[in-house]
Amino acid sequence: MPRKKRDHPRKTKAFQASLKGKRVAGLKSVKKNRACWMDEKVKNFNACDINLIKWSVVAWTLFLITVWPWLANLVFSVHWLIWLIIGIVLMIRPIKKFFSK
Repeated sequence: MPRKKRDHPRKTKAFQASLKGKRVAGLKSVKKNRACWMDEKVKNFNACDINLIKWSVVAWTLFLITVWPWLANLVFSVHWLIWLIIGIVLMIRPIKKFFSK
């Protein structure tokens, strides 16, 4: 029995309607982009939840370094100053937002 050929996801009616912000059979209207959706969900978090997320990322990173020797070699072969620069660059925007309000 030959397989039925599926349409490309961008050709489906649901996808086309989501671009226009219309409703389609059980789908919510998609007027907001994903960043706005994420902002709404994060408003439900408190400081403890955010700290737990940060610590879980640290734990997963240590786990991956432990079980994947290639990653451990990569992390330890990079000079420490590179990691410091990356950390500072990633901190700039949150620190600016924190002190601007």
